[in-house]
Amino acid sequence: MKKFSMSMMILIFAMTIALVGTGSAGIFGPDKAETKKSGATTEQAMPAGKQLTLSGTIDANSRFINNTGEVFALADNEKSKEVKSLQGQKVEIKGTVMEKAGKKTVEVIEYNILEN
Repeated sequence: MKKFSMSMMILIFAMTIALVGTGSAGIFGPDKAETKKSGATTEQAMPAGKQLTLSGTIDANSRFINNTGEVFALADNEKSKEVKSLQGQKVEIKGTVMEKAGKKTVEVIEYNILEN
């Protein structure tokens, strides 16, 4: 009986180590080996605080959507407020892009209305 108990304890101990060692147990959160999807976004391509030029359209919700489909909120500075009123128009904007909690915001420094 002692032999059986000892064998069971060793087996349970070995299984626990195997599960924790591979990260399959889920005790310590998601597997650290997972990587993020590759592909450069605007934020990865441009260092923070740098000006960039984007072309796109102002949608019905006063958001800027660039030519690749990325959505940007417009900041509350004076130039951004002017751009918000250009709903449905194509514009080229120069500004600084910031990202917080996955939401991209562009602070417009200058803009040009493009021909449709």
